[in-house]
Amino acid sequence: MNNLKKALVIASAAVMCAVPFAPSIADNSSLIGINSITADAATSPYKTPNLKKLNNGRKYYSAKYDSGKRYEDVKWIQDAYMKIRADQYYYVQQYALPAITVDGYYGNKTADAITKFQSWFHCDSVDGAAGAETITKLKDLLAQV
Repeated sequence: MNNLKKALVIASAAVMCAVPFAPSIADNSSLIGINSITADAATSPYKTPNLKKLNNGRKYYSAKYDSGKRYEDVKWIQDAYMKIRADQYYYVQQYALPAITVDGYYGNKTADAITKFQSWFHCDSVDGAAGAETITKLKDLLAQV
C-alpha cells in the first residue's frame, strides 16, 4: 500500500470516528456522498460494452489510440466510473479518484482517471487503458452501488 493510500485510509478512519460525536456533521451531505447520483446502475442510459467486440476488434480503449474519437462504450465506462466514484467516501472522491466528464471521448483525463481507478481497486494492469479486466471490475463494483 503506497503512502497516499495509507494517508487516505487514516484520514477516512479519523473522519468516520468523529461522526458519532458530531451529529450535525453526520447529517451534512457534504461529508459523505457529496456527488451522489440518484439513478441506480440498472437505469444507465448507456449500453454495457461487449467484451468480445471492444473498439472494432481491439481489446481496449486508450488515450494513445482513441483520443478525439467518440464511442458509446466509453460513455458507459465514464458513467460507471463516476457512479462508483460517487459511492466512495469524501476523501476518496476528492483525492484518489478525479471527476471526469461523460462525453464518450477517451482522452488524457479519462485515461488518468482509469489509471487511478485501476490502482485504487488493485487491478493487475495499471496502464490507463480500459480493457476487459477494467470493464469487468467496473461492472462488479457498479452492481454493488
